[in-house]
Amino acid sequence: MTRLRERGLSIIELMVSIAISVSVLSALTYVYVGSRGAYRTNEALARVQENGRFALEWIARDLRGAGYMGCLSRATTLEVYTRSGPGAMPFGAGIWGYEEGAGFVRTGSSPTNPTTIDHVRGDVVVISKLVESDPPVYIIEQDATNANVKVTIGGSQFQDGEDLLVTDCQRAALFRATNVSGGNCNAGAGNFGCITIVHSATGNDPHRIPSFGREGRAFVARYARIGYFIGNNRAGRPSLYRFQTSPSRPAEEVAENIEDIDFLFGLDTNGDNAVDIYRRADQLNASDWDRVLSVRVSLSAVSSETGAVPARQEIYLRDTNNDTVVDPDAARGGGDRRLRQTFSTTVALRNRLP
Repeated sequence: MTRLRERGLSIIELMVSIAISVSVLSALTYVYVGSRGAYRTNEALARVQENGRFALEWIARDLRGAGYMGCLSRATTLEVYTRSGPGAMPFGAGIWGYEEGAGFVRTGSSPTNPTTIDHVRGDVVVISKLVESDPPVYIIEQDATNANVKVTIGGSQFQDGEDLLVTDCQRAALFRATNVSGGNCNAGAGNFGCITIVHSATGNDPHRIPSFGREGRAFVARYARIGYFIGNNRAGRPSLYRFQTSPSRPAEEVAENIEDIDFLFGLDTNGDNAVDIYRRADQLNASDWDRVLSVRVSLSAVSSETGAVPARQEIYLRDTNNDTVVDPDAARGGGDRRLRQTFSTTVALRNRLP
C-alpha cells in the first residue's frame, strides 16, 4: 500500500488567506461604520425636524391670535383700568418683543418674566389675548358705585387677582378682579345663583369701570398673556418654554433642544394695512407695536446626540435685510458635532389684517 504524503499550508498561502480575510473584514467594518453613521445622522435629523416643526407650530398658533378681543378684535382703543401687568408691555398692545431677552427678567417687584425659569439666550415674544369661556360668562347686573359686576355662574372659574376683559362688541374695558365670590342675583326673574366680581382700587386705577348695561350682550373673559423664550431644562439642555398668565400656569417645556430663536416684526409704516418693513424688537417704539401686522420667526434646533455630523456646522438665521448671517449664539458647543438645523416661518396677526 502506498503511503500518502502529508502536506500543510505554505507561508505564502497562509499570508494570502490572511490578506483576503483582512480585506473582507475591512470592507465589512467600513460598511458597518458607514451604515451606523448614516443611521445616527438620519435619526438625529428626524428628531431635529420633529422638534423644530413642533416648536414653530406652537408659536405660530398663538401669534395668529395676538390681540384677540372677541367681537371687538378690530377696535382701535381699549379702556385700561387694571394696575397689573408684565413690566414694560403696555396693555392692549397685543404683542411685545424683547431683543435677545433684554429687559425680560424674573427679579424685582414687577418681573417681566413671571416664571421660575431663567431666560438663557435668544429673543422673547409676549402676546396678549382674550381667552373665551365655554359657555360665555354674561353680565347680569352691574353696580358701578360699588365697583362690582355680577355675572352668570360660569364666572366661578375666575380667581382673585386675574385680569379680566368686559366687552359688548362696541367697547371694551380691562380690569383686575380683586375679589370673586358666589351669591344670588335678582334681575326680575327671582333669586338665582350668580358670581360677584369686585374691581376695587387696590388693583385698578380708576377702579370704577363704565356701565355695560343688562341687555345680555356684554360678557366677561380672561385676558391672558402668553410668552415664548429659551431656557434650560432639568438636564441642562436649551428648550423652548411657554408661559401663560390669567390663569397663571407654570412655564411648560414645549420642545427640547431649541438652541436659539429670532423674531422680526412686520411694521405698517404708512397706514395702508400692509407690511412695509421688518424690524427687531429694539428698533420699535412703544407706539409701533399697535402697527405690527406680522412676525417672522426663525429658530435653531439641535440634536441631543453628539457626533451626529462629521464636522461642526454653521447656523444661519434671518436678519433685517432678509438675507442670512451667522448667528453668534447658535454655533455654540465647540466640537460637539451635534446636528443643527434652522426653521423659519412668517405669521400674520389675523386680528389686525383687513
